[in-house]
Amino acid sequence: GSVDGTNINHHNLTRCEKFDLEFHIPVRVCERADFYRRSLQPVKCDMTHSVRRISLVHLNSHSVEHSVGCSNLPRIFVVNARSLTKNNAVQLLHTDLTALDIDIAAITETWLHKVHSDSSVAINGYALFRLDRVGRKGGGVCVYVRDGLHATCLHTAKHKFGLINKHELLWVTFTKSNVKFLFGVLYHPPRAQYEVNELIDRLHCDIEELVSLHPGSLIFLVGDFNRLDIT
Repeated sequence: GSVDGTNINHHNLTRCEKFDLEFHIPVRVCERADFYRRSLQPVKCDMTHSVRRISLVHLNSHSVEHSVGCSNLPRIFVVNARSLTKNNAVQLLHTDLTALDIDIAAITETWLHKVHSDSSVAINGYALFRLDRVGRKGGGVCVYVRDGLHATCLHTAKHKFGLINKHELLWVTFTKSNVKFLFGVLYHPPRAQYEVNELIDRLHCDIEELVSLHPGSLIFLVGDFNRLDIT
């Protein structure tokens, strides 16, 4: 499925089939200013208004050989941070992940570069995976996965092609309740310096490859697409 922070389009990816059973995943949605408060005051979360129900979409659902109960689905947090290097940004993120009992957090526009060490943005209890933008400021994506979910980074056949063409797409895999998940986070900037069609082709190739190599896994694709047309 895909999450852009505001809505879900079940037809965002071609050859995409809905699950026979439709699940719903609670996703916290908040204004960007909420994340940028410089104060470390506790986040007030009215779940009636701050949670939207995002339908789970699975690619190649016929490969799923087991049913997944809602309690086994990961708790996902997605935010466009516009810099994790700002004062208290990581502390505020840590507060939210802890308060909401998040399994995996996808961050776009991290604004991290090689001068920023992993330890400077580490969060206790979570493994960090990051892909920084190279050659110009801003951008970048990262993923925090709760310790104990056995997360690893995935490099597809198109990974090097993506690096050369400045794609900001990161894939990781993790396991929860004996179910394997493939999780991708994408940042597509408003003024991309690559051919959009090449990114879309890369997405299709990556997903087909991952489905083939990891049958029975569930795939999530989240991030900030900035109206990327992948219908």
